[in-house]
Amino acid sequence: FFCYCFFSRIVHFVRRNPNHNFCNISLSMSYLPVDKDGKVTKRILIAGNPEQQPVNGQLVAVHYVGTLDESGEEFDTTKLFGDSDYSKPLSFRIGGGAVVQGFDLAVRSMCLGEKSHVKINSELAYGEEGNPARGMMPEIPPNADISFELELVSVGADESKMKAAKERLEVARAEREAKAAEREAAQKEKDELRAKREEERAAKKNKKTGKKSAAPAGGQLDKKAIKKMNPKQLKAELKARGASIIGNKKDLCARLLELAL
Repeated sequence: FFCYCFFSRIVHFVRRNPNHNFCNISLSMSYLPVDKDGKVTKRILIAGNPEQQPVNGQLVAVHYVGTLDESGEEFDTTKLFGDSDYSKPLSFRIGGGAVVQGFDLAVRSMCLGEKSHVKINSELAYGEEGNPARGMMPEIPPNADISFELELVSVGADESKMKAAKERLEVARAEREAKAAEREAAQKEKDELRAKREEERAAKKNKKTGKKSAAPAGGQLDKKAIKKMNPKQLKAELKARGASIIGNKKDLCARLLELAL
């Protein structure tokens, strides 16, 4: 009876003082309503800074662990790597509709640095339809009440800093692309130089043996010149003409004769 009276007084107080700062409520209290209907309640575990509370439109960052009330099963979390730096908080704008209404209301009631346990009625969570699992989205059964352990780690992040960070990323990406293009150009130049040297060596060798150099790839050829070519030369000619280079010397020779004559 005492608990019922106490809770009724709290609900009455919230309805009459919807803009009250709940960061100053004693940590010894049990779950208190966040909204006027009591469909979102919270219990403060660690108090935050009452002078820094998010308002509508502000960007916030929150760590959370979500569980289903009925089974206690964890369905989602930002703390995949515990409390290490590899665990990244969720960032969203208050009132922007990026999260369910109950989650938005709960975070709006918190203060910077605050850690709380929040209970959300299904009506302000995923409702009668629930949330079928798809992609990175967790599966939430229909009419499921859910709970979150929330930690508000950032309020009103500096937009200019975020813009500057984005610009730095763009510059770094452009530098990487430029370096990749330089490496590709240098490799192409190297390949061309190697090919030129191979041609010069082949020309010298043919000069010594009294053979004439093969015509440049893609040029006019006669039957006699084609039959004197080695497989490498045949492949170069076929490649220059956009033909297949698969097969033995006999196949390559026949294919080139078919194209050239």
